Amino acid sequence: MIRSQSISPLANVAFMDGKPTHHSRDFLEEVLPCFQLMIFLEGEQKFYLDDRLFDIHAGYGAERRAQMLLIQRNRVCRLRTISHHGEKTLRKVKVSLPATWIEDCSLGSASPVLKQFRDEQIGSYLAEATTEMASLAEAVIQPPSPFSDASAPDGMALYRVAKGMELIAQACLVLANRLQPCSSGLQSRQFSQAERIRRHILDHLDDDLTLDSLSRQVGASKRSVQRNFKHHYGMTVTDFMRKLRLERARQAIEKQGMTIGQAAFLAGYNNTSSFSNAFKLTYGSTPKSWRPKR
Repeated sequence: MIRSQSISPLANVAFMDGKPTHHSRDFLEEVLPCFQLMIFLEGEQKFYLDDRLFDIHAGYGAERRAQMLLIQRNRVCRLRTISHHGEKTLRKVKVSLPATWIEDCSLGSASPVLKQFRDEQIGSYLAEATTEMASLAEAVIQPPSPFSDASAPDGMALYRVAKGMELIAQACLVLANRLQPCSSGLQSRQFSQAERIRRHILDHLDDDLTLDSLSRQVGASKRSVQRNFKHHYGMTVTDFMRKLRLERARQAIEKQGMTIGQAAFLAGYNNTSSFSNAFKLTYGSTPKSWRPKR
């Protein structure tokens, strides 16, 4: 089930609570500049904004851990949703505001981190959602009994947008507090370093990238690079490169009918067995199952 509610052209709150049948195939569209928060309560989703991969896993059942994703888009982007195989549920809430929202609220002058985030052409921040944020997202999906579409549709919309704005406030606090505790200048430099590493990996994925070469690229120690990257993006540099290369191999298998051996080489694996094991761990199925049916 997908629902969307808005009480003004400024704020829109949408949610999904069910099996996303529209994720059964790749989907491509252009999306406008926007400031956006997504709370993933359960399930997983992969999508690209231009060349940037977002790979979100909130887990299922007792193993689920809610995730928050903040996105600042300052230009028109190509959104490509990656098809999701299987019948697994996706539960998420999305709050969308104008791209100028941080500036309009003067938050950039109060927080250097939010200002830097606002100025990114495509800024993003992924972190585990707090318990309070998860509760607010649940309230968006299932408001309390005094509200109902039948008896008070305007009140329902107002309630959902109000909770959505509370989510935005909580997410901005998480972003600001995690990235600038004591010394905003130091934290800003660490954030910049992690982003430079991420962009370099995206631009040179075909190269022989190592921690040594990445450390030299930004003039920092390997330990510093690993620590800062994991803090800001929730995974190690090695895991990030592995995910990107596996996704590229998956697309080559599905779209081009590439052999498993060729795909393994493309992903940087020396043998098909290691590649197949890593692939199944990531996608829940073997590479062969993604080959086009003849």
